[in-house]
Amino acid sequence: MSGTKVSAIIDASGRNARAAIIRGGEFSGEISSGLQAIESFAQTLEGACKSAGVEAGEISEFFLCVGPGSILGTRTASAAVSTIAAVNEAAIHVWDSLETAAYVLSSRGAKAPFAVFAPSRKGFVNCALFDGEKMLWERELEASDAGSAGKIADNAYLLDQRKTSEPMLEGMEKIELPLSEIWEAINKNPKLCAPADFPPNAKSLSERTYAKWKAPALI
Repeated sequence: MSGTKVSAIIDASGRNARAAIIRGGEFSGEISSGLQAIESFAQTLEGACKSAGVEAGEISEFFLCVGPGSILGTRTASAAVSTIAAVNEAAIHVWDSLETAAYVLSSRGAKAPFAVFAPSRKGFVNCALFDGEKMLWERELEASDAGSAGKIADNAYLLDQRKTSEPMLEGMEKIELPLSEIWEAINKNPKLCAPADFPPNAKSLSERTYAKWKAPALI
């Protein structure tokens, strides 16, 4: 394996962890856990490496999705990838799930302008409006507002990131983005990814306020 470039493309922004290895420019099959990233990310990456016949220590660069999507899943993947990258001096690049989806949809012939939605916290949905591959805006909306997607764009697509979604989103066309298509999109348009902060942080389109315990807890 010496001298052969090994890359990994990873997405834990949806309902499960996904990973694939690119060895010497050849894309190896996608491995999907069927479980949330916090439960299965290590096994998913291990499975992708085993399928491609490489070790995690041979990966010289990671392409990590930072969302929008599952904050917890993305942070789990980020922590694991950051640790491996730090030990092995590997590079980390990050990509946006909505922006990359728009590029793939344009390649598939989607009619612009169109909107891409992704599940967010309960009662809310992430949304980005595109004119072809050009993003016009990106924000978090109340699901009730997103339900009237026709007011946002003629065509609306919902990333298939969760087993269930808000009832008002059920009428949207659900789309899946195989990692092979995402990898092809990144290769055709390198601007879809960027060097990562360390560690990469999950992308949220709104300010989040988390409740804190008001009483001390035994540890």
